[in-house]
Amino acid sequence: MMELAGPVWAFAKHLTTGLGFLTIFVFIYIQVTPHKEVALIRAGNGAAALGLLGAVVGFSIALSRAIEVSTALYEAAIWAAIALAAQIGAQFIAQVMFPKLYTAIEENNWAAAIVKAGTAIAIGMVNAACMTP
Repeated sequence: MMELAGPVWAFAKHLTTGLGFLTIFVFIYIQVTPHKEVALIRAGNGAAALGLLGAVVGFSIALSRAIEVSTALYEAAIWAAIALAAQIGAQFIAQVMFPKLYTAIEENNWAAAIVKAGTAIAIGMVNAACMTP
């Protein structure tokens, strides 16, 4: 049982760090988007829920790679911060490319939500692929 203590402790530290970064990402993300996603989701706006879910999945893909390629917890945190910046930046780019994107999501437009979610997932995948040990 003693030989499990090290790996279990490492798992717990990485899981806590990962969940911490995921929480920070969601908090920042809902602050920088021009609409009130939480209120829209509570009101039953599926497009807002899909858009947020895409952002969370995209960031999680990059975050999981950050943890995977890192040899130390501080290194994982640095990669996670880079991933966070890339995901937030991608949303600003999407907003420039599709100026009515967020208005359409407020109107529960699923096509807009698919574009937003797909963009976030694609950025997360590319971001993850660029992380090298």
